[in-house]
Amino acid sequence: MEKPISNKKRLSTARSLSAGNFVKKRVTLFGTSAIASIILAACGSSSSSVSPKATTVPTGKSYFVGKTITFIAPDAPGAQDDTIMRAAATGMGKYLGCSVKVTNVPQGNTMPGQDEAASAKPNGLTIGYLNVASDLDAKAESKPGISFNLDNVEFLGSPPAPFNVMVSSPTSSYKTIQDVLDSTTPVKVLEPASGGATSTVKVFISAYNANMQLVTGYANSSALVQGFLRGDGPVTDTAEKPLLSAIASGKAIPILQMGSPDDNPASRVYNQLKNVPTLKQLISATPPKSQAGKDLLQALINYRSIPQQWLFVPAGTPSNVVATLQAAMKAAFTSKSTETKLAAEGLATGYISGSQGLTDVKLMQAAVPKVLASLKK
Repeated sequence: MEKPISNKKRLSTARSLSAGNFVKKRVTLFGTSAIASIILAACGSSSSSVSPKATTVPTGKSYFVGKTITFIAPDAPGAQDDTIMRAAATGMGKYLGCSVKVTNVPQGNTMPGQDEAASAKPNGLTIGYLNVASDLDAKAESKPGISFNLDNVEFLGSPPAPFNVMVSSPTSSYKTIQDVLDSTTPVKVLEPASGGATSTVKVFISAYNANMQLVTGYANSSALVQGFLRGDGPVTDTAEKPLLSAIASGKAIPILQMGSPDDNPASRVYNQLKNVPTLKQLISATPPKSQAGKDLLQALINYRSIPQQWLFVPAGTPSNVVATLQAAMKAAFTSKSTETKLAAEGLATGYISGSQGLTDVKLMQAAVPKVLASLKK
């Protein structure tokens, strides 16, 4: 069991941040990406729990044996969150010897669900989900958001940020991202009507002053990939499974990992991604010409290439319970079976230490105004 980070130490660190950035209510974070509507008996049966032998159960684990942990998912079922939690909850339940219930609160763009989890009893049996990017976006634009601030938190871990892969058609002249940046004629880039991928490409174009022309209007990622495969344009990007399938079959050439960590778990499943540069590597090898462009691309990296989702338990949860939950989530998200399953679906997994949590949120917080200002141009 890993030693939990000192609350006192984290409190001291958090208070050094600028006023107004954070919380009235203390919450404790750990974990992965999103969750969806399921009830899983993670120990193998929905009607029973597996109790490990008393002689082998550490004190922390023994607290959860025979209990049910409720995850409050602040979104609707059926999306990628459902896939992630079906894999994760099973591993977590096996580790703890308990059952896991996942309940959806999809109203209000994830905000009500986050609030409900933050105000639950701090006994380690209610787990919530923070959408840090949306929370910071809402605050920056003075829109309705969560009722608590992100202050004085203890980050116990996260999976890598979701990845987006920019690809080109094998029949086009664009074999690398440098070919795209060097093009003297407009390069058509297919994008959905809206969403994170489209925003990322817009900021990328602005940072490099690239000769790229967005072709939008695709209803969803599947329609986007279909348009790319029939020749609507030579370049596109998304993280959906259809695109990864096109990469694996040679129908798409990956040229840039747009929202990926340097060590992308999917690159260990899809060999074609192993030598594809990330934004971090691109800014080092081929930085934008202007300082403003460099600053904007770095903001994009901080906004898209670090964890944006965290699971959390309410303020006041005992430290030994938090530490045990951290170990359970780490075990669930670093298992080879979970990594392979989620990466095959175009989803990121793995584990990032909680010691990075506060630093990452500060980087995102600083990046949000620059990214949003670029999108409004």
